Amino acid sequence: MGFILDSAFLIMLFILLPMYTFYRQHILKKSGEEGTKNNQDQKTFSALHRTCLVAFLLLGLLGAAWVANGRELSDLGLGVPGNRGIVSLAIIALVPVILAVIARIQPSEATEIDTEDHIFLSSSKEEFLGKIPLITFISAAWEIIYRGALMFYFTPYLGVVMSMVAAAAFYTFIHRAKNPKEYLATFLSAIFFLGLYVLSGSLWGPIVLHCMIPIIGGFAALSIQDKST
Repeated sequence: MGFILDSAFLIMLFILLPMYTFYRQHILKKSGEEGTKNNQDQKTFSALHRTCLVAFLLLGLLGAAWVANGRELSDLGLGVPGNRGIVSLAIIALVPVILAVIARIQPSEATEIDTEDHIFLSSSKEEFLGKIPLITFISAAWEIIYRGALMFYFTPYLGVVMSMVAAAAFYTFIHRAKNPKEYLATFLSAIFFLGLYVLSGSLWGPIVLHCMIPIIGGFAALSIQDKST
């Protein structure tokens, strides 16, 4: 039974998830080109809920496979963090403070937001606050799946270094950047998160950091909107 559940999870991850991702990007791009602002907001909010559902299904399959095979949470990096894991969490906790000190975003510095990121953006503070639980869940789920699960399945066959490369390559492929620079940036960011996981021995650091990034970015985007109005 454990082998069947492992296979089902890997099939969904490597075949069905890319198909869903391409479909979602196509829908978001089409709505951005043709729809009104209210229509775009509705479609991006629907995309956020669909992404949550996909992440929930993947985590459900992964959890069933873990239980069926008698594995521990520590096999996914979700055990009680050791000293290195605690240090990484302490360092990551300083990120908002550092950003608050050194980041001064002006309205003129706002850049075009990629279609993929629209599901995290909001037109008002209230709307964004309502999205935070979904954003947090999605961010944590992707860390468990793209980092914890992939490293678990890849490492016995590829070793740690090549597993990091393979996991980062798959993560980059899923995100479908617009140009080589974005592909490189996505790949390097994946390597960074994987490296943080491997060096700390815990997935909690990458999870916290991944959850913080879209939340801080969302508040920054709202700040830009307020300054430009």
